[in-house]
Amino acid sequence: MNALKPSSWRLSTYNNVYEFVVNVAKFPTTQNTTITIVLQDVFHQQYGWTPPAIVDSTCPPAVDDRCFVSYEELRGAWASLADSFMKQAVSQGIKMDYLDIFSEPDGTWVGVTGEQLLELFKIAHDIARSYKPAIKIVVPSSVS
Repeated sequence: MNALKPSSWRLSTYNNVYEFVVNVAKFPTTQNTTITIVLQDVFHQQYGWTPPAIVDSTCPPAVDDRCFVSYEELRGAWASLADSFMKQAVSQGIKMDYLDIFSEPDGTWVGVTGEQLLELFKIAHDIARSYKPAIKIVVPSSVS
């Protein structure tokens, strides 16, 4: 891997891959590799990967973790996750040069309007800045 000289590494979560990239291979130190953490993927790790998060009053959350009966419920879960993630990242000294708030948001949120998506971005942005004021924020990654 060292022969590749990775200049950046985009991580879906800071679990196993993070451990290898930062603490085993030590790419940030040996290769000056920057680390990007994807907050949306952290959300999906907790609430399910596919299909996307669903806001629908007929979708039962007790049956499917990806279901939120209202946008307000989703917004609360998003804010709570963003806050706990950033708090943990700071307290544990997680290397994070960039925070990618949304990874392909157009294929991830069912039942969320563009205006609501921007509100979710602002919530995450403000929380991230409260913990790491100088963090570079990347958004949006998009497939369409």
